[in-house]
Parts: sequence; structure tokens; C-alpha cells
Amino acid sequence: MIGMAKDEPGIYYDINGNVVSEAIARAVGHDVVKNERIRFLSEKRKQLDDELRAEMLQAVGKSNPVLVEKDGFGVVELAHGRFNVVDLDHKPINPVPLTQEEAVRLFKLLTGDEAAPKTAEADTDE
Repeated sequence: MIGMAKDEPGIYYDINGNVVSEAIARAVGHDVVKNERIRFLSEKRKQLDDELRAEMLQAVGKSNPVLVEKDGFGVVELAHGRFNVVDLDHKPINPVPLTQEEAVRLFKLLTGDEAAPKTAEADTDE
């Protein structure tokens, strides 16, 4: 059995969760061309939305609060408790917004920084 998650068009998985080739997906009846086009357009739309949002924030003189920065990477707070890890150009390197814990973990992996801020969940445990 070969399937595809709706939030990942054009990426096909077998029953064990392993990615399979488009040739195999095509052989079992998936519309590979259509799903590839959907994925391409979704990625372009997300890129455009991010660029427009950044331009709008710059135009009104606002920016998202930066939780921590080091070695060209930063953790930027979005809305509703979501965060992005950004590069030098303040472009997100994660495909979807993360929780604070996930963003800090990714930041630590990228920078090797053990002094990165603790997450809110960790602060409540102390």
C-alpha cells in the first residue's frame, strides 16, 4: 500500500512510513504530475507569503521579537506560541512554525549552544 499525506503532496510513503519513488506511486495509481504541481505551488505560495509578511512588518516598523541569536542563527517569536529558527537573512530554516521547545532544540543543534534560553515548560518544572 502506497499513500500520501495531504499536507505533503508529491511525497509518497509505504505502509512502514518509508518514502517511495514517484515511479512506484505512479504505478499504483497516484497522479504524480498533479501532486508535484500542487507541492511546487504550495512552496512558492509559502515563500511569497513569508516575503510579503516580512516586507509589511518592515514597512510599519515592526519585527518579530528575537528570543536568542548566535552564529548567524536566531529564534524568532511568531504568534500563538509558535517560533521560527532563522538564518542571517532572517529567513526561516524550518518548514513549518515550531513550538518554543522545538525551536530552542533546533537552535542548540545548529549552534552547539548549551546556554540557549530554557523553554517555558522547563521553567515551570524548577
